[in-house]
Amino acid sequence: MDTEEERLRAVAPPLPRLEIPAAVDAAVAAAARAAVGRVRRRRAAAWTGAAALAAAVALLVVLGRRPADPRDVNGDGRVDILDAFAVARALDAGAAPPPAWDLNGDGVVDGADVELVARAAVTL
Repeated sequence: MDTEEERLRAVAPPLPRLEIPAAVDAAVAAAARAAVGRVRRRRAAAWTGAAALAAAVALLVVLGRRPADPRDVNGDGRVDILDAFAVARALDAGAAPPPAWDLNGDGVVDGADVELVARAAVTL
């Protein structure tokens, strides 16, 4: 019984071996390297673009996380006594509080601003 390979050879004998000239071989190899280089450059550009987009989104998320209420100085999403405590603690420490903590608009962050936040925290 014939093997599958023998049956295939009987139907389609092998083609003669072709010799590829060195110049043609080198030209095909050079064209392939150039094509691979283009693909790699495109892929690198896509990854760079994706990384830049991710960084921009992260920056927008970080910058966009500002409290909706300026009295929410600790940024936890609610105005409570902890916000007043944060302002008072910064003042007691002698630190320069951010200008955004000047909640009464008098140009200075002081006890009046602490009182304003505290009143807001206990208001129903």
